[in-house]
Order: sequence, then structure tokens, then C-alpha cells
Amino acid sequence: MNCASACSRVRNGRPRGFTLLEMLTAVLILGLFFTGATLGFVQMLRAKDRTQARLEALGNARHALDRIGNDLHLARSGPAGPPFFGVSRFDLTNTTATLFSGNRTDDDQDTRVDEELVDGADNDGDWTTSDDLHAELTSGVVERPTLRGKPDPGDLHVDEDNQYAWATVQFRKFPDATAPPTSATEEIRLYVGEYDGEANVLLREQILRSPVSTDPDIYTTSPLAFNVLSFNALAWDPTPNNQKWMTGWSVGAVPAGYPDLPAALNLTVTVYAGTRPLATLPPTEPVETVSLNTTVDVESVVAGNPDYDSLRPTIP
Repeated sequence: MNCASACSRVRNGRPRGFTLLEMLTAVLILGLFFTGATLGFVQMLRAKDRTQARLEALGNARHALDRIGNDLHLARSGPAGPPFFGVSRFDLTNTTATLFSGNRTDDDQDTRVDEELVDGADNDGDWTTSDDLHAELTSGVVERPTLRGKPDPGDLHVDEDNQYAWATVQFRKFPDATAPPTSATEEIRLYVGEYDGEANVLLREQILRSPVSTDPDIYTTSPLAFNVLSFNALAWDPTPNNQKWMTGWSVGAVPAGYPDLPAALNLTVTVYAGTRPLATLPPTEPVETVSLNTTVDVESVVAGNPDYDSLRPTIP
């Protein structure tokens, strides 16, 4: 039996140790293994951080829209005098956002970046009739029928690659049914501002106005969402021959004899979903965001529509 291979590591009856080259090779292999494992672990942590950031951003936006929707359902259209102190109020303005003009990404793949205004229109001319996504509530009854077959929020290629804006919405709410006639009038103001030293916060300001002129108004501000890069609002004008989405609204501009509140508001909240502080982003780097959109009916206006009344129990 040839024991050359079996005895290769035995000399003078003792096992022979590894050579320096063998040791270095083993260390190199182990180093490569641990480097790959470490990089994989770091990638997993980064992916977890990105997912967590997106979930938090989605939660931020969803909470804000839910709270705003609850308030808008109680927007008041009513006469002066008890129990409705003062005339209706509903003011909407949209201004250009100051921190970011957009997300710096070509969202609609048309080689242009952040080219659309949030106005419910097809600003870049890429909408077609096949992009129309109007919902049919029941046979023959569709939402906003005057815009069926025309560009509208919710359609494909409408308000997809947006310039960021900050809306301000202020309106009065119906008082509690059990409130005494001397109760204060409640107003809600929604806007993006600073809260507790932190910028880009979507805020809900509650204003209680006493019917006694000498009593001071009471202001209470609470945050709805943080890291808000854009808050857009469009008002649906139900006036006959003028039904369309509006970027601004004022009760004083509504013709006499028509509802002084919009029938609905289309709301979009865009929240930063990155893992780095906003202030550290390079000026040309795409911005990671999440956006949520919803349309909220103003109940006190649309409830006067017979079609709406008959369908209301079945509308989600």
C-alpha cells in the first residue's frame, strides 16, 4: 500500500503544520465569506428601513385624509342666526410648495419631469378616452357625468407627474344638534406649516368663535401628518353650466341661488418616504414619496340631489 498521500503531513512521527500560503488562502476565503455576509446583512437592514419609512409615510397620509374627510362631511351651508351663527364659509387656495417643486422623477414616462399642475386637467396632452375611469354608481348613473369622456382626477394620465403645492382650506362646521343657541361657531383650517419646531407638517386648526363679540376666539392646532411635501385640494363646482374642478373657492364668488359650498373636494397628500433627513438630499436627487388621493363629498350640498339621496345607502 502506498501511503505517500496519507502520510504527507507526517514527518518524524509527528503531524506537519499548514504552510503560510495555506493559512493565507484560508484567511482570504473566510474574509470573502464574512464580507459577503456582512454586505447582505447591511442590504437587509436598508431594505427594512425603506419599507418601514414607506409604511410610516402611508400611515401619516391615511390618518390625515381620514380626519379631513370626517370634518368635510360636516361643512356647513346655512343661514345666519341661531343655531347657525354667521353665514357659510368655505375658502380654498393653492400655492406653490416652497421646499420641493416635485419629486424629480418622470412618473408618466414622457421624458419630462414634474410638468403637470394639480388642477384636474390634462396639462401635458397625453390623455385619451381609454384613460377615462369614471365610476358607474348604478345603471345609467355615473359620478360627475359632465366630465365623462373628458380628463378628470382619477383618470390615467391626469395629474400624474405633479408640481407640488400647498393648499389652505377653511370652513365652518354644523354645530352639535344638542348644542345650546349660545354655543360657539366652529371653524376648521387645514394648511401646511410648522409644529413644535418641525416644518412640513399638515395642520388642523380648530377655531371656536363665540357669538359674544367681546369674547376672544379660541385656537387649537394639532398635527395630521409629518414630512408633507404637497397638500393639494380641488373643489367640485356644482353650478349648472360650470361644473368642473376648481383650484380655488370662495363663498362670496358663488352666484346667488346656487350652493355656496363645493359639492366635493379632491384631496392629495404627498409624504416624504425616504430614510435620510430631507435637508441632506442633493438638489437633483429623486425624492422618495408616497401619495394618497381621495374625493370627499360635502354631505350638506350633495344630499339635496335626488339621485344622490336615492343612492346614498349603497355608496361606499
